[in-house]
Amino acid sequence: LKMIKEEGIDNMNARHKRHAMALRAALRAIGLELLVKDDKNASYSITSILPPEGISVPDIRKTLKQDYDIVVANGQNQLKDKIFRMGTLGFVCDRDLISSVGALEASLLKLGHKFTLGEGVKTLITELNK
Repeated sequence: LKMIKEEGIDNMNARHKRHAMALRAALRAIGLELLVKDDKNASYSITSILPPEGISVPDIRKTLKQDYDIVVANGQNQLKDKIFRMGTLGFVCDRDLISSVGALEASLLKLGHKFTLGEGVKTLITELNK
């Protein structure tokens, strides 16, 4: 509540939207498919991501945690191990997103995903600075 009071609810909502949209652009830039395709229908608090073909959600989550101490959520119920989720709500800042997307790129590269390394981080930074 202190954070909402200090930042202002409108500013906080705008930050959540800015972060979510930048993250979604970055994920697409590295060839990942989002569970919610149309950004107009997507949450600004969390983004659900399908793993690349041949790479499991548990492997993505394990690599991010072991190599970078970053935790991303698993899917719930019927989506468990079918999607992973990255949050943009609350205390998340630009630095957190840049670190997370960089770590995700490194993890996916290690796991064999083919994409242009750095494209996600570049896209993220570009979107954050619009």
